Amino acid sequence: MRVQLRIVALAAQLSVINADYSAAYHPDMYRKSAVQRETLFMITCPCGKHQIDENAKICPYCGILIKIGNIGIETTRALGGETEEESVSRWGTAYFNTRMVLMMRVRGETNAIMLPADEITNGIIGRNDPSLPQPPQIDLTPYRAEELGVSRRHARIERRENNVLNLTDLDSANGTYLNGTRMIPGQSRIVRNGDEIRLGKLVMTIEFMRQQPAAAQPPPPSEPQTPSAPPKPAPPTDRL
Repeated sequence: MRVQLRIVALAAQLSVINADYSAAYHPDMYRKSAVQRETLFMITCPCGKHQIDENAKICPYCGILIKIGNIGIETTRALGGETEEESVSRWGTAYFNTRMVLMMRVRGETNAIMLPADEITNGIIGRNDPSLPQPPQIDLTPYRAEELGVSRRHARIERRENNVLNLTDLDSANGTYLNGTRMIPGQSRIVRNGDEIRLGKLVMTIEFMRQQPAAAQPPPPSEPQTPSAPPKPAPPTDRL
């Protein structure tokens, strides 16, 4: 008798489970949840053509970065087709004090960016845009930055109290690479003399230079002295 009661109880539990399963996966319920997802959890891509999940960071259709911050929506296009280059070890000095100059030479360009240590303030590397409250200190706009995938606020380079330079990726659309290795956004890496930095497809070489001491200024010429008048001859005196 007890065995029969247990069998009946188990059968009742199974029927409840089957009913819950059928309700949860009924086509009407699924269609309803799909509509809810479409109306409540979908946003429009900045390009205006695609509906994407509100939590997406990159549009899966066109590659635009979806990032809402203090300056609006970042629309730097993801370049795609990027493969991580072979990491190259470089063992130049990391020492960078206040008497040194940071030289950043963009590949294929003749003019280098020169920045004395005491002038590195916010250290933002990027490209200028009217939506920014202030332009980045290291503005790469003249070097086809937008075409090469550089974000408005791509990375930051700053000098620490221990006389080293630290590079940080600011969650850029196309990534920051140090000697061929992609950096993790928000994590700083020490920069050494001779390192290669790649922002999207824009490649720069870093060099540390010492400031040349100012040449000693020659003393100002002294004013010409006017010749003194010759002494007047003494008046003749009568001899006794």
